[in-house]
Amino acid sequence: MDGMEKCEIISDELRGLIIAEPKTMSRKDFMADLKPRDELYLTKNVTLNCSKYPCQMKIRQNIDNPLNFSVILVYRSSIIVRYNGYHGSHTNRLEKTRVSGPHIHTITERYQLRTQRPDGYAEETDRYADLNSAINEFIKDMNITIEGLENTRSIDDYA
Repeated sequence: MDGMEKCEIISDELRGLIIAEPKTMSRKDFMADLKPRDELYLTKNVTLNCSKYPCQMKIRQNIDNPLNFSVILVYRSSIIVRYNGYHGSHTNRLEKTRVSGPHIHTITERYQLRTQRPDGYAEETDRYADLNSAINEFIKDMNITIEGLENTRSIDDYA
């Protein structure tokens, strides 16, 4: 080849399998604070234990605007899902639709084949408004268990 290797296309089916596969992370990693990456962002990278798919959870938050954040599921070097906070609007290039406020990006076959942004498709969400609530939704949606917290009861358990 001429130095440009063809990237592996992640099918929509494989995306679903990666998301559904049980993953665990250590309680220590979950409780660790975000660290400054540079003058703009705080970050945290967590390796997820997953028997079938090597995954990582990445978190970043803008220092000056805490509502500008991302919680990201990475498989190998591909972003599978990205939960974004409010950072202005986003345009889905193929559909020519605009989303504003918190939104969830998802890798799709269509965007891998037709754009330079494999995870360029996004949908608005009202399921979270800040980084903490986005992380909680992400952990549930991505089938992540935190080792040592499996049997922890929530306030709802006492109602």
